[in-house]
Amino acid sequence: MPDTDDVAQAPQSVLLNPQTEVDLGSQEEQQEQITDQQNIVFIRAPKFKHPSRLVSSFAVTIALITFLFFFASAFANSDLILLETAIKSCCMILNIAFVSEIVFYAQLFQHNKEIRKSNFSTVFNIVLFVALTIAGVALFIGNSSF
Repeated sequence: MPDTDDVAQAPQSVLLNPQTEVDLGSQEEQQEQITDQQNIVFIRAPKFKHPSRLVSSFAVTIALITFLFFFASAFANSDLILLETAIKSCCMILNIAFVSEIVFYAQLFQHNKEIRKSNFSTVFNIVLFVALTIAGVALFIGNSSF
C-alpha cells in the first residue's frame, strides 16, 4: 500500500464569506449587482488654449488685408513693384502666423503628452507648418521676377 505522505493532496478550499440560503443566486446575477454598484466618473481634460493661436489668426487677417490693399494698388497703377511688395509683405506676415502655429502645436504636443493623448496629428501639423515657413522664407528672400 502506498504511503500517505508520498501522495500529494490538493489543499482544501475555505469559504471566507459564507452565504446564507437567501443570498444564494447565480454568479452572473451577483456580478451584475457588483457592477451596478460601482460608480464610474469620467473626468474630461480641459480644452487646450494658447495665446499663439490668437496671434496666428490676427496675423493671417492682417496678411490678407495687406495683400489685397497692395494688389489693388498694383492693379490700378499697373505697377509691378507694388505687386512684388504685396507678395513679399504677405509672405512675411504669413511666416509670423506659421511660426505662431508651430508654437501652438508644440505646446499642444506637451499638453497631449501630459494627458496621454495621441500626438499624431499634432506632429503632422508641426511638420506642415515648418515646411510652409521654409517655403515662405524662400519666397520672401528669393528673387521674384515678373
